[in-house]
Amino acid sequence: MFWVLDEGSGHIQSLVLGTSMAVASLLCFSLLVIADLQRTNRIILEETLERTKHLQYGPARHVGVVRATAEYPSRP
Repeated sequence: MFWVLDEGSGHIQSLVLGTSMAVASLLCFSLLVIADLQRTNRIILEETLERTKHLQYGPARHVGVVRATAEYPSRP
């Protein structure tokens, strides 16, 4: 404001600092938007992958857990 009224001698540092803070806040906001878009894209890709797996391989089958001792008996 001082710079506009031509009384800005000595306030150039504040002008530079304010401008750099404004640029930094815009940069942070743009990174926020990019991160949110990446999150949304990842969710859509995961859902598409699950649908593709379901169409290609059919429904998932639950196989029982085989005990390790039944397959490989312990040695005496």
